[in-house]
Amino acid sequence: VLPDNDSWRLYPADYAFPSPNPLAGGVPNSYTVDLAPGAYQLEYKAVKVGDVNCSALAGDFLEPTDRTVFPLYFPEQTLNAGETIKLPVFAGETTQWDGFQLALELLPGLTLETVSGGLNTSMSAENWHLTAQNVLNLSWITGETASIPAGEPLFYLHLSAAQKIHTAEAVLLKKGTLSAEAYPATGSVQTLELYPNAGKKDMAFLSPPQPNPTTGDAILRLQLPQDETVTIQLFTTDGRTAYLRTSMFGKGAHDESIPAEAMPQPGLYLWRLQAGDAIWTGKLQRF
Repeated sequence: VLPDNDSWRLYPADYAFPSPNPLAGGVPNSYTVDLAPGAYQLEYKAVKVGDVNCSALAGDFLEPTDRTVFPLYFPEQTLNAGETIKLPVFAGETTQWDGFQLALELLPGLTLETVSGGLNTSMSAENWHLTAQNVLNLSWITGETASIPAGEPLFYLHLSAAQKIHTAEAVLLKKGTLSAEAYPATGSVQTLELYPNAGKKDMAFLSPPQPNPTTGDAILRLQLPQDETVTIQLFTTDGRTAYLRTSMFGKGAHDESIPAEAMPQPGLYLWRLQAGDAIWTGKLQRF
């Protein structure tokens, strides 16, 4: 439910909304009837009210843990006071989406001027809203599935700096408000993560193990810009190696599992993946 508004709105069934702005004349929500004796048949329709302009500040969202993680990245740059930048946000993999949404927190010293679309993601002011807390709520959806190429800008942030600032420290994915997620043509919703990449387009990406916690296998999704030797390790909390695999992986996307057999006892495990010079580590909970 949005502030100062009911979740459902009722209006007369015969009401015709004006065009092009259907809310220009307000929405009638009452009938006037003659109290003379007789039978009355009142027909109405109902509309579920939602956040159509990304301005709602809903809290306490629980982030799902059993989705595939899709990486977004942006160049890591340093801005001096008074400088402006058109900061691109790229998709880490080639995909096809029907839409996406996310919230970005811009730290003090960085001002958002506007947001513009990328190669196949046309945007206008209706797609984003900047809150008083300097949080950018962004939502994009298309009537047709759009091809999102890896390495091509998904959207641009037009920013200005009031002081010397590093984009990697000042542009953060905001969680707990608007769930960061994408809607692929396959229908399986993906969780979005945002990474600075020091301006390099050709870099490896890793989605942390999913699901986490897990009762079975955990899947690591790896995207490689070139052939690499990849080592996957799993450790117990006392430092024992529970799983080790080293293989040559080709360029592209790979779904690799940490098998349930490597985690025979419920509890906390530590994982490590190395692809070339890139190293990721994290925790994995087995129920």
